Amino acid sequence: MGSRKKQKQSQQSPLPSQYQFFPRTTAPPVPNRRSPPGVSDYPPPRQLFQDSHARTEAASAHLPQPSPPPPPQPRRSETSAARNGPSSSEAQDSASTERPEAVNPTLSDGFLRQINELISQPNRGRDIPILSPNFEPGTTWFGRDKGKLTRRISKTFRKKFDAAYYSWTVVPRDKQETIFIEFAKTHTWSQIHTGLVQEKFESICQLRMKDMVSICRRSRKQPNWIHDTLWEEMTAYWDTPAAEKKSETASVARLSERNGLGPHKHNTGQKSFQQIEYEMVEELGRPVSLGEVYIKTHTKKDGTYVDLKAEQVAEIYKKNKEAKLTALEAENSQSSDGASNDRQLSIEEDTEIFLLSTFTDERGHYYGIGSLQQTLVNGKRKYSEVSSSAFLDMNKQLEEAHRKIEEQAASNAAQATTIAEQGATIAEQGVTIAEQAKQINEFGVVKKFLSATDHRFDQFVSTNSTT
Repeated sequence: MGSRKKQKQSQQSPLPSQYQFFPRTTAPPVPNRRSPPGVSDYPPPRQLFQDSHARTEAASAHLPQPSPPPPPQPRRSETSAARNGPSSSEAQDSASTERPEAVNPTLSDGFLRQINELISQPNRGRDIPILSPNFEPGTTWFGRDKGKLTRRISKTFRKKFDAAYYSWTVVPRDKQETIFIEFAKTHTWSQIHTGLVQEKFESICQLRMKDMVSICRRSRKQPNWIHDTLWEEMTAYWDTPAAEKKSETASVARLSERNGLGPHKHNTGQKSFQQIEYEMVEELGRPVSLGEVYIKTHTKKDGTYVDLKAEQVAEIYKKNKEAKLTALEAENSQSSDGASNDRQLSIEEDTEIFLLSTFTDERGHYYGIGSLQQTLVNGKRKYSEVSSSAFLDMNKQLEEAHRKIEEQAASNAAQATTIAEQGATIAEQGVTIAEQAKQINEFGVVKKFLSATDHRFDQFVSTNSTT
């Protein structure tokens, strides 16, 4: 009887094969490694292990290959290092792309939570500037505000200058985040742009603090944002041999001869090259090339160039441009139809000629374009919304639409006021008519009374009535 039960259990096991258990004395069967497991033997891998890159060769033979997962995000230390690198120092006031890539904020959890609470407040953009790299109507962005954001950021970290901060890199991280919080109290943006705003903010802080502290070190004039005790500490450090040697080394590198043509100069002042380009587009009402921006930023008011190197690049650029135009004229003159077909250089062609005419440094950065270097990928402009006439036309159309909407709203409000006044007048007239009807009714009653009580009343009425 007992043997029959055992045979019945062995024949009808309610569990799948992977859940069969064997006595400790019996070795489990060796699986056939040549036969791959079926798809149903495993849960869907992308649901349970979304970040896993492991895929067995056998499973890949039966399943379609999934799209590769996104690359891992850099660590905070790596992002900070990249942000403080040499290339990021040229990013002051540079505008973003038309579709900016997402940038993850590197704020600590506590500060990031504070930022999100600030920018998530309802009606927050009613009284403070709204930042957006997409340039929606009513928003502003770095490089498109004539330096207002740069001045505001400089004012913010001057108020928090309470230690010997010789550069932005020596400011403690929690202090940097505190200054960013202060900036967020007076500006707002969409939460998805927090990382990009932080990147622009810290880039400006790095440049402006370096410039401001360097001016103080050279002039030895105490500014009002550095208190007396801190000023004594900083001047004492600047007078040490180590600090003087470091300053001398930096000065030699900055003023060193570059191919015998001297250091790089330009006349942009506090404005970024991006801001200069945007102002030129607004002024001319058309796109501009990098060569045009270069001539604008390296020419004095009297028409001369700021230095020999700027003049040399400009002359090479003009010659190459003339050669290209001459070649185009020759092609047009050989056309078989004989029609006039003069063609001017496009913005892309003009920019390409300039980039071939200027110098590059050891990092591949083009001489003479400043923060516009960030708009280049392999020698091509990766976006052109700043120099796009279509963008300007769209802005003008939006402004015109807003103006018409405001005029219509004002007209509607005036009409509503007129209708309300007319309604009030009609109501007053109705009240007057009602009072008059009441008085007439009362006079009728009096007439009936006098007619009934005094016969002389009817005689008086008939004598004095007029026909």
